[in-house]
Amino acid sequence: MEVMFNDQNIFLDQPLTLYQFIKKMNIDSIGIAIAINKSICTKDQWDKTLLHHGDDILVIKATQGG
Repeated sequence: MEVMFNDQNIFLDQPLTLYQFIKKMNIDSIGIAIAINKSICTKDQWDKTLLHHGDDILVIKATQGG
């Protein structure tokens, strides 16, 4: 199965939930927002959202500035 993650093709051996994908990619879940196919996925839905072939996943991390 292939998904797009922040403009990179990622191949997955098996279907994963969004939460499993985040853990597999070693992404810190604090301070991030995630969109799948240009729709925001709230944090309470991560463990219920199953990824599908061709999904476009965008992870945005909040940063501090000044």
